[in-house]
Amino acid sequence: MSQKIAPLLTREQLNLPNADQFCATATSDGAFLFSLQRSNHTTNNLTLHYNPRFGWIVPYDFGASAFALIQGAENQLWHAAPGSERLIYETFKGGDDNGALISSRWQSRWFEPAGGYLTRLQHVRPAGVGAFTLYLRRDYEQEGGTVMNVDIPAASGFVWGEGIWGEGVWGKTIYEGYTDFYPRKPLKAASFRVQESSTDVRVGLPPLGAGLAPDLGAWALYELLANYSVLEAA
Repeated sequence: MSQKIAPLLTREQLNLPNADQFCATATSDGAFLFSLQRSNHTTNNLTLHYNPRFGWIVPYDFGASAFALIQGAENQLWHAAPGSERLIYETFKGGDDNGALISSRWQSRWFEPAGGYLTRLQHVRPAGVGAFTLYLRRDYEQEGGTVMNVDIPAASGFVWGEGIWGEGVWGKTIYEGYTDFYPRKPLKAASFRVQESSTDVRVGLPPLGAGLAPDLGAWALYELLANYSVLEAA
């Protein structure tokens, strides 16, 4: 699995002489956290989250000098922040980072809809929940992109005759939804990037329809439907 991040695991990227300061832990859901130290730093400032079941590895820009998993009813995970202040935080709890906004990002792989021939991306329909910025990047550009501001609120509907018109959503409770964009951009290759920064926390659905609803992240993107037209003949 480390081959996925092999370019990071080098002496140029990590402060390997201080590897004795690196630390790791297993989590209650079977994943692992590794806190590492980037080059030109003297304390751990990078954490990798590895899920062996699904194979994903997610980087975080916080470091830990130690982890502690308190097993029990809540399986609380704590970490000691590097530095002279010697602060201890509950990991992945709440929507802010010690009062600061939490920034997140994700980018898809590159797609060539017509095998490298010129196409026009006519329509994009994201399915998800929350508010975030969706960028359409074209032809392997590394920055910027066409901006699509997604805002799909989770809403609780009210029954007709029991709510106030104009102050809520009439109908069924909505947990996720869809929105539509029409970029109509010519391209040979496309990639989609999500960026979001907030202190928002969503509440999920109770398991099996009962019990405590879990806290979730500020946004989720479940799928992207894209329609395009081929402009260049093969």
